[in-house]
Amino acid sequence: MRELIYYVAVSMDGYIAGPDGQFDAFLMEGDHMQGINEGYADTIPTAFAASLGLDQSGGRFDAVLMGSATWGVGLPDHPSPYGHLAQYVFTHRPQQPVEGSPSPTVTPSRSCGNSRSSPARTSGCAEAVGSRGS
Repeated sequence: MRELIYYVAVSMDGYIAGPDGQFDAFLMEGDHMQGINEGYADTIPTAFAASLGLDQSGGRFDAVLMGSATWGVGLPDHPSPYGHLAQYVFTHRPQQPVEGSPSPTVTPSRSCGNSRSSPARTSGCAEAVGSRGS
């Protein structure tokens, strides 16, 4: 069985996003980012990491699990936010096809079977990310 690492930023009240789904409370600049960029570069969305010149090869994770609200943040411009990882979107809502390759695997929210049994590409670990209402 694969290892699941729950690596996520949360506010003091335990939520991953603000009351209206906003992400502006989580700073992407400052002293704390050096450790994240060096040790967890693969947890940063692919396009953002590329703009920072971060190397995402050989990271800790080979897959990312997220809800539809998190996946939807970058749509339609970034249909594959973590293109360097296998992506699984857990939702109970029907999803419209999105142009872009590779597309995340959309899985019913109550089913973890696909991500648990998928062969690991590198580390065998999966990162779970999400937002309020995913």
